[in-house]
Amino acid sequence: EQTRAADEIVVVDDGSTDWSVARIRAVAARSAGRVRLVAREHRGAAATINEAVRASGGDWIAILNSDDRFSPVRLETMLRRVAGAGAGWGFSRSECIDADGSVFPPRTGGRVGALRALQDGAASFDTVGLAFVAGNPAISTGALFFSRALFDRVGGFRDLRYVHDWDFCLKASLHDEPVLVSEPLYEYRTHGANTIDTPDGSADAEADELLRAYFRDACHAD
Repeated sequence: EQTRAADEIVVVDDGSTDWSVARIRAVAARSAGRVRLVAREHRGAAATINEAVRASGGDWIAILNSDDRFSPVRLETMLRRVAGAGAGWGFSRSECIDADGSVFPPRTGGRVGALRALQDGAASFDTVGLAFVAGNPAISTGALFFSRALFDRVGGFRDLRYVHDWDFCLKASLHDEPVLVSEPLYEYRTHGANTIDTPDGSADAEADELLRAYFRDACHAD
């Protein structure tokens, strides 16, 4: 339903246990080769995204995670605003939707409110790239739009369970300043089964490690 159709769609099924593979194969069979499917055992989000990107042939990458949605104008807008500006990457604002696909109402608290506040604050930093030192205003890999050339320079997504998206953005910011697209062009599904919602502190430990790595790399950047 995009106003600017994708040149190709690469789907990597990360060991799903429902009807996803059969349904995607049916769509791919009708796509005249534009949709390609790889179905294999579970390896995690970072490995899955890296595999999909490396299997693609395009100059620009847009990620769509399995339970999220694109705004119909997302590809057209991101291509114009990011590639058109001569930047190597950028991200759009995300709208939080619930398990049924409905947008959370204004002034919703909890995690939804915290994610909205994180996005609201991104423009207040001296540069958009610096906003990633305080947190991850991109929220999800799905909000990112980046060139294949930048992906290769960064080295793809590191094998982190919770913060591979934030880690990628911090490393990308050392190469190029991102473009922030303020329109909510990505719909991020927020529910009790989100991977980041872990009570054991594992996500915080990963965040501490990635920030140490970022500051170390920043001190040695050209």
